[in-house]
Amino acid sequence: MDTDKFDLKFILAERLESGCGGPGGITGGIEYAADLFEETTGRWLADGLLALLRAVVEQPDTPIGAVELADRPAPDRSAPAH
Repeated sequence: MDTDKFDLKFILAERLESGCGGPGGITGGIEYAADLFEETTGRWLADGLLALLRAVVEQPDTPIGAVELADRPAPDRSAPAH
């Protein structure tokens, strides 16, 4: 039986350069309790993290609390939960 301590978690790992000289970087994913979160919410959270990381890279002198993410619409909650 697979159990987890968290209802939601981001998994990030460094991707090293390939033997062919390909780019390194970070790869990642999101795991969540399907009985608590809908897929659209998981995608919205992952997209928000990507937006935050992009902003930090593009504007490294901006304090993280000043990064503007408020223009992202929240996921549609009108559909019935499963």
